[in-house]
Amino acid sequence: MSTDRRYNVKSKIRNDIANELRSLRAKNNITLEELSKQCNISKDAICRYENSTVSINVDNLEKILNY
Repeated sequence: MSTDRRYNVKSKIRNDIANELRSLRAKNNITLEELSKQCNISKDAICRYENSTVSINVDNLEKILNY
């Protein structure tokens, strides 16, 4: 797989996860602060995940999904 194609796939996955996180949080009326406290993840990190600025690591994704 070419580097450009690999980047596009990674970017699409990151965007899909970001959209899903934001949607689920909104659907369940969960604030960034509440999610942050319950999952022990900084609000800034969650915001960056939801804005697709950075990729979420598996451990943090698991914490959020289990909440």
